[in-house]
Amino acid sequence: SVLVTMAIYAGTQLRPFDPTPRVSTSEWQNEVFPHSPLEELAPNLWTVRGEFPSSPLPRNMVVYRYGGDSLLLHSVVALDEPTMRRLEALGKPSIMVIPNWDHWAHIVAFKKRYPDIIVVCPEASRSRVEQRLAVDHTCEAYFPRHGMRFHVPPGMDPVEGILELPLRDGRVALAMNDLITNVSHQRGLRGLLLRLTGSTGRPRVIPLVRRGLHIDRAVVHDYLDALARRRDVAIITTSHGGALTSNVAAVVADVARDLAPSAGRRERADT
Repeated sequence: SVLVTMAIYAGTQLRPFDPTPRVSTSEWQNEVFPHSPLEELAPNLWTVRGEFPSSPLPRNMVVYRYGGDSLLLHSVVALDEPTMRRLEALGKPSIMVIPNWDHWAHIVAFKKRYPDIIVVCPEASRSRVEQRLAVDHTCEAYFPRHGMRFHVPPGMDPVEGILELPLRDGRVALAMNDLITNVSHQRGLRGLLLRLTGSTGRPRVIPLVRRGLHIDRAVVHDYLDALARRRDVAIITTSHGGALTSNVAAVVADVARDLAPSAGRRERADT
């Protein structure tokens, strides 16, 4: 069983940081699975890929430094102690974004390790997240007050959205969750199943996500098509697979084309 402390915190993101873990070493180690090192995508922006035995797809945590020395953690992944120390050396873990109620792994352990971390999730995910952990703020209410824009693309279930993170050069990184998946083909039987279901190989809105987020193909196509025309988007991170860091506009335009009515034949050929 898991004990969850149900407490509401009313301060700002700049809270005092206690570096002493309040979760036992053995308890934390039970949360840790194989993962990559922290990878810098841009100044103040990192990502790390975690593996989950129960999930066929890897999942990323995005780390964003803001306000000098505060860290926003998007879709948390428990890391081994050396990597956690490297993360803590980047700044103070201050905000934990749970991007979708289904991304609940490790959230209790992170809250126990950082009791003052602010817990934020989309409004439509709040009731289900709070079955496991108290939520301090919704993304819709919290981020506009702190210089970050959060929006839910039209044509999909609002249980998740997109967080825009300002970069030093005046452009932005978009922290997406499941909307775009960018996982390479995998080996073995699991990899074959993922390939047959159109879940790997290139950036796309995979069929599993279309069903899970109740995607309206035409509406999301128009949203992604418009997103591809934005010139301020430098990076798009995904919760599953590699971040989009080059030719971003062209890649997003290609993802949009997959949702066009004539895209079905292409998808079948690709899988």
